[in-house]
This record gives sequence, C-alpha cells and structure tokens, in this order.
Amino acid sequence: LARLYGEQGQIEKMFSNYIDVLGSNPNLLPGVSRIYGQFITDDPANEANVIFRRLLLKRLQEDQNILYNEMLSWLFVQQKEFQKAFQQEKAIYRRGQQGLGSILRLTVMAREEGQSETALELLDFVIAETASEELKLQAHQLRLNVLQEILP
Repeated sequence: LARLYGEQGQIEKMFSNYIDVLGSNPNLLPGVSRIYGQFITDDPANEANVIFRRLLLKRLQEDQNILYNEMLSWLFVQQKEFQKAFQQEKAIYRRGQQGLGSILRLTVMAREEGQSETALELLDFVIAETASEELKLQAHQLRLNVLQEILP
C-alpha cells in the first residue's frame, strides 16, 4: 500500500504507511530507508523532508519508540544537520539501546562536511561517556586532529 501511495505521489500517506510497517517490523528499516532516500533531499525545506520530519515528531510524541529517534537521526544526517542528528543519537544512547559507535560515525561525517565544532562536541560527549580507555584515547586523538585542522 505504501509503495502504491508513493507511485501516486501521495508522499505523506506513503511515509505514514511505511512508518506503521516499521513499527511492527523494525528490521525492515534499511530497505525502507532506501525508499525514503528517493524522496528525501539534503534540503531541510524540501516538502518531503518537512512531511517526514513532522510525521516522525508526531509519532515520537505519541509513542517513545526508539525507532522514531533513529529515523529522525537518519533524516538529519541526510540534511547534513549533524547537531540535530546528535540530539537524536544522544537520546538513543541514553536509553541504553546502543553504544557510542553511531556517535563516532556521526563525528566522522560532521568532520568530512566541515562541521568541526559539531565534531568536537560529539567527541567531547564520547570522552565524557565512555568507560573504555581505548575509546577515550581514540576520541582524544581524533579531537586533536580536528583542532589541528581548524586552528591556524
């Protein structure tokens, strides 16, 4: 049904139906994300992006399912809004559902996109939160690399 809505250009109904399907079967997220990628752009003002964000925020208010945080994070990454993605990843981490790996991946993406301040904030979070000395050392080294890139 969701695919049919997409073919008809009824984007909101398509997104909503896929979100419903994911609610009962979250392991379909990678495939559904590829479908979403056909409609989502890096422009936060794009109509499809706005509709998707609104639907997810509404669902998150109704149900604190971590899946909605994951999808919001994905959307913000597509839009290169790494600070907003960080807020979602932090919420996921605080619920104890994942380790710090996704935050480190986000750090690399922010750095590659020239968002050094966000990358530093992400690294500071990892350093503060991790119990692993190895990960802490890795984050400190990456932090020094980022600082070296931005300081004259």
